[in-house]
Amino acid sequence: MNTTTQISSLRPGNVFLWLAASWSAMILAFAVWGQWTDYNAVLDGARESARESFNKDIIYRRWAAMHGSMYVPITPETPPNPNLSDIPERDISTPSGTKLTLMNPAYMTRQVHELERKGSGSKGHLTSLNPIRSENAPDEWERRALQAFERGEKEVASIDPIGSEMYFRFMRPLAAEKECMQCHEKQGYKIGEIRGGISISLPWAPYRDEFWRHFPVHLITYVLIWIVGLFGLRFSAKQIQSHLSQRELAEKKTERGRALFQAVMDGAPSLIYAHDLDGRHIFVNRAFEQHFSVSHSALVGRTRAEGLAGVMPAEVAEKNHQVDMNVVESGRIFEFEESNVEADGTHVYRTLKHPLRDPTGRVFGVAGISTDITDRKRMEDEITQLAFNDSLTKLPNRRLLDDRLSQTIATSERSKRYGAVMFLDLDNFKPLNDLHGHGAGDLLLIQAADRLKACVREIDTVARFGGDEFVVMIGELNADKAESAAQASIIAEKIRSALSEPYPLTAKHQGMADTLVEHRCTASIGVALFLGNEASQVDILRWADGAMYKAKAAGRNVIWFHEAQI
Repeated sequence: MNTTTQISSLRPGNVFLWLAASWSAMILAFAVWGQWTDYNAVLDGARESARESFNKDIIYRRWAAMHGSMYVPITPETPPNPNLSDIPERDISTPSGTKLTLMNPAYMTRQVHELERKGSGSKGHLTSLNPIRSENAPDEWERRALQAFERGEKEVASIDPIGSEMYFRFMRPLAAEKECMQCHEKQGYKIGEIRGGISISLPWAPYRDEFWRHFPVHLITYVLIWIVGLFGLRFSAKQIQSHLSQRELAEKKTERGRALFQAVMDGAPSLIYAHDLDGRHIFVNRAFEQHFSVSHSALVGRTRAEGLAGVMPAEVAEKNHQVDMNVVESGRIFEFEESNVEADGTHVYRTLKHPLRDPTGRVFGVAGISTDITDRKRMEDEITQLAFNDSLTKLPNRRLLDDRLSQTIATSERSKRYGAVMFLDLDNFKPLNDLHGHGAGDLLLIQAADRLKACVREIDTVARFGGDEFVVMIGELNADKAESAAQASIIAEKIRSALSEPYPLTAKHQGMADTLVEHRCTASIGVALFLGNEASQVDILRWADGAMYKAKAAGRNVIWFHEAQI
């Protein structure tokens, strides 16, 4: 039976049903894939928010533990902690008669979680399989997470109900640290052992609503494309049935199939293309033509080097051809991201390439789909910027400072050269806020950050520690301690002098014209040297912080080195 006879044996109605089913399956696949991508993006956003909340709790706890807990006034909301009753000085009185009680990191964390629950609806819970307080006992989800940590898991997350509402639940373990032993040594814990965890539960409704907010538009778009395609398929089937001979039927069907395929591909925003085994273009869609400003007829039948000469560099064309050959030889799908410099800047593309096979299974070419994901990558970069940089000054925040300090300590260990951490506090900052408002204070902090960056090298780090406090980290000083101290002193003096210069500021007051203010603000600077792993990150920052307070006590606008290093 020849091809013409085979085609004539198919009824137009059957052809339409086959095409409609294929078309529907393709539209459904695109719709499901798009929703799945959006869902994962929302899920990633929830996970990042939970991680940020967990890291904030850890920083609070370490700060409290670093200072050996703290005393706070006794109030109905903060009564004495019965679990600290074995500490002789749990409750004390000030000379004025104010009664104070000792608050350990766990107590502080619980109160922070209560404030978060009232403010944002998120739930934080400090828990353990062996809790000191009954309120810290885990629920069933937390129990499973804690058991997973004992098996080596580093993080647990899922969407689960709490009561009648759904929450994104996230948990990471807490390891026993030296500062924790005051309360937990009696439970038998050793430093480094998993003693519990902090669970973060974020209301899922806002994330779910964000996910479904775009769904109607996506649904309507896919339905319209699907309906238009069905009308086109139905029209083609009727034309075949009414006007064409057996041979014309086969030719018309092929032609309309090509037209339909071209229409669908031309409607896609991604660059879609195909090459034969010699690298010649078989097909390109409209987006591809518009992107390279080259017509379909000028591309089909020609290689990249020929059809895109002057548009695509020869080395890029050769690189793409090598990828095509890898796809042909392996018979597998390749998916990767690549950056291209274009007229309006650098764009990032996600490219998928797969082999084209004939009915016998023989590979005769390669098809590719390249999607511009620049905006999505930019959003990911913005999220990273918010997570690791101070929103006002754009300087690294405490989290990024901890990471860079760890790297600098490791570098110092290898090179045997000293580094230095400088803790700075602006001396005359609060009066500016009181007199001219926080807007003027923010302008001063931005100028101070710029002056600090101008005083150090690019390899050094300037971070905002919080409020009007900054940290400067200098690496790769000298192998000799005295020489390193001298170098650090020169840099600190340069910073002190720069920060002492007047700050021209524009003060804004409601109902009044803007006024130009010249404010003078000095800095007290504490300096601590370090060499390799001789001291921990916590100790180094504590040394520098203590030295800074010595500088303030010495009259401010002073540089003070950590006493153990003088």
